[in-house]
Amino acid sequence: MASDPVFALVYTGCVNRGVNRQKAMDATISVICFKSKTLANGEHPLMLRITKDRKRTMKSLGVSVHPSNWDFDRNEPKPKCPDRKYIQQIILKIKSEYQTKLLEKAARDEDYTAETLVKEQSREQIQSESDRRSVFECFRGMDAVERQ
Repeated sequence: MASDPVFALVYTGCVNRGVNRQKAMDATISVICFKSKTLANGEHPLMLRITKDRKRTMKSLGVSVHPSNWDFDRNEPKPKCPDRKYIQQIILKIKSEYQTKLLEKAARDEDYTAETLVKEQSREQIQSESDRRSVFECFRGMDAVERQ
């Protein structure tokens, strides 16, 4: 029976179908130099690329680099890049924030997409910045300085 080609084909299809549905693909986080967009100064923006279930979402890091200072194979600044340490620090900080968010989602067994992950992280960053100091506090501080 095992030598029957029809049985082998049906049996193989059933086995593969179960394997492919066991676990959803984890998200990957990487930083790329976005070559498709050239800024006025000739540099390209650095983008955070999050991929989950073959769906990509990109978010700007707010930093740009000249293509001659970027290693496209390793997706990192070249050693001769003048702002290498600064760029690496930004990349490390943002990637670790998103990795932490991914670990929290995995620990809670929450379902998410790449887009919802970026939106939630952006919302948290805005909220943490507003927690530092409100607009009213800024104006009140400026008013106190003017009175002196």
